[in-house]
Amino acid sequence: MLLAFIGMPAQSAPVPQIKIDGGPRELRDNVRQYLTIVEEPCSAPLWRLKSLLVAANDEIEKAAQALGYYQLKFTTDLAQSNECWQLRIDLTPGEQVKVTEFNLFLRGDGADDENFKPLITAPSIKVGDSLHHGVYENLKTQISTKATSEGYFDGRFDVTRVVVNAATNTANIELIYNTGTRYRIGKIRMTHNILDEQFLRRYLNIKSGDYYDTDKLLELKSYYNASNYFSVAMASPDLQHLHDNTVDIDVQLEEIGRAHV
Repeated sequence: MLLAFIGMPAQSAPVPQIKIDGGPRELRDNVRQYLTIVEEPCSAPLWRLKSLLVAANDEIEKAAQALGYYQLKFTTDLAQSNECWQLRIDLTPGEQVKVTEFNLFLRGDGADDENFKPLITAPSIKVGDSLHHGVYENLKTQISTKATSEGYFDGRFDVTRVVVNAATNTANIELIYNTGTRYRIGKIRMTHNILDEQFLRRYLNIKSGDYYDTDKLLELKSYYNASNYFSVAMASPDLQHLHDNTVDIDVQLEEIGRAHV
């Protein structure tokens, strides 16, 4: 008898079933990501599920608007059996909002910096695109990241605006980024266990007074690593002690064979 039970396949425990129909897959997936009710177990009481379903109405709308669907219509159907609960959502997305106006401007020292040209001349958003708030947020991140990598450590957005006209299904977007002043390299501080610092400094591709450039630091690190002298090679800006529009650089080196385990 014991052997017979061992040979029987184990039955999987029931789990909530959420079925989302209608619209493109990206929309359905995003709606599922927004829903908090998905975290509820089969044992959740009906009163709690109904409360979360009220919240789900707002979550579904937000998930759709994040992808530019401001004309969404939907229905929900919550059912509960002895084993578990099920939720069905039917989506009718309508047309996506279109970007009819897009303006991106730079202020500060970076306004004429060629390093920003690709982002300004060929941004990831253009007039005629469907509104996608994820793309919008990614573009903001790209601008901020580029500014930091080029030494504009005081950069900030003066304007971040998305205005949606639900009646006309259109959107106007405006981004104004103030780069502030571009920082220069201050002191280059070297920490190492080699006495001949003159030998170490011959690898330097930067000097005090140069404009800060993250790519230059990555290049410097690669120089030290390619030399095969060092088990540890790091070059990083001291962002905690910015002063007089300069940033000090810390170079840390350790010979092969002397690394701490």
